[in-house]
Amino acid sequence: MTPRTGSESGPGLTESAASERAVDRARAEGLEAQILELQHTPGALQQEKDLVQGRLNAYRYLVLTLPNEIVSEIFVHFLPVYPHSPPLIGPRSPALLGQVCRKWRDIALSTPELWRAVRLTLNKKRRREQQLRLLETSLERSGSCRLSIELCFKSNDADSGTWELPFLQTIARHLLTVEWIAGDQLMDVLRYAANLVFCQASFYDLGVGQQPRKDVVLPSLETLILSKSSRSNPRLGGLVLLTLPALRRLQVAEPFLQPDPISTLVSLVSKSGCILQELCITHSHLSRDMYQTALPSVASFIFNGQLDIDDPDDMSFWNLI
Repeated sequence: MTPRTGSESGPGLTESAASERAVDRARAEGLEAQILELQHTPGALQQEKDLVQGRLNAYRYLVLTLPNEIVSEIFVHFLPVYPHSPPLIGPRSPALLGQVCRKWRDIALSTPELWRAVRLTLNKKRRREQQLRLLETSLERSGSCRLSIELCFKSNDADSGTWELPFLQTIARHLLTVEWIAGDQLMDVLRYAANLVFCQASFYDLGVGQQPRKDVVLPSLETLILSKSSRSNPRLGGLVLLTLPALRRLQVAEPFLQPDPISTLVSLVSKSGCILQELCITHSHLSRDMYQTALPSVASFIFNGQLDIDDPDDMSFWNLI
């Protein structure tokens, strides 16, 4: 008797079908094993990554291990020696230091000495608003440091005084002491310098120009030195606008006091209500007796000499070219 085909593989299945089923079953078991393995792989990989990251985190660049105070001192020495001024942006600028990493940026922004010296070349046609913002930001970051400010104006336009003035006014708000202001905008600048204690200025002309101006009151100014350029032909003007209640020391070129030097000085002292202690007259042609008689309360007179400046290191430097 001949057996039925496929009877050994179960009812309804041929031998080839049974073989394929066995293969599929084995494949399914293999895939399930792979799935289980893959399900555990992310965790294993994450664990390995954590170990590697931990080793990376344990490693630090040596420069980043330095105390902030040391890094800050290094930054200061990176810049030109004070009072020489670096540019506000670009190579050799304090802003460049803050572009390296976040830590260096934080250190740079919190180091006032980096921002105490400013150099700007100003041109009416070149980003005036941007330069003014840079100047304001730098002066704010300088804190209470004495300032060294160098401004070079590159404009011969008739209205140059108008567009330059915001820069000068911004500077004036941050000064306590100023040395050497060269220009004809002193009165416009001083109007914003309420905290000014020391001022030394050199002029070609101290006239007030054609436009009338208001008086300038400087409640804290103790020392005022007004020098004339060798090429100047000074005339009376701006000096009569000053009210200086705290003035103690005055050095002035006699030509600035014309046409009547004695009356001009007496008027300034009387109007200010100040107690003038030292008076230095340069380029003098009048006699010492005339000044001493008119101002008997002044303790010390100097003629054709200079006031002794006690501590020039405490001054700020303001150069207008």
